[in-house]
Amino acid sequence: MSDVDLQKLFYFDEEDLAANRSCKLSPRQENRIKEAERLASRIFRGTGIVLILLAGGNAYGVISSAIKQGLPFSTASQNDVIGIITSIGIPGLLLGFLAWGSFKMAAAKADHSIQQIRGKAYFIKVEKVFPEKKPNGSMAFRTVEAYELRVGNVHFDNVSQQMMSIMEEGNIYAFYYTKDTKDILSAERITKGK
Repeated sequence: MSDVDLQKLFYFDEEDLAANRSCKLSPRQENRIKEAERLASRIFRGTGIVLILLAGGNAYGVISSAIKQGLPFSTASQNDVIGIITSIGIPGLLLGFLAWGSFKMAAAKADHSIQQIRGKAYFIKVEKVFPEKKPNGSMAFRTVEAYELRVGNVHFDNVSQQMMSIMEEGNIYAFYYTKDTKDILSAERITKGK
């Protein structure tokens, strides 16, 4: 394993590493993080707008269907009114709640301050459980084995096979990563483990 292999694995250069050692982002890393945040914000805002449009389309569809069926709103029965309110209200509340969550996530800002951990690196196999809907509508749970990179009391998820082949377990590394998202920005091997 060479420093060049680590640089290719985590997409950093000497300038990035020097900035990270000082607990700062390099200009290139700042731009990359800002662009990723802009993209995520656009996606969440777009999702929120689509959800609102779906709620509006549902309301329009229910009302126009009632008009086409000749339902007179001035003399509609209580059951007809309750049916229309329910047909508009329940999907509207659900879609509105999801839209609100999307807008909230679009406005949220993650803490990208640089964190540092030094220690022996180990790859640990973990089992993750994911809910899965079956064709008959019932829920099942699927267990997937994955690897985590653990250094001291910090663990990093989604370890790739490439990472496991480049890094040597038991060696002492320094990892520089973002606080909230735990994205590894750069790394360096300090010493060979014992």
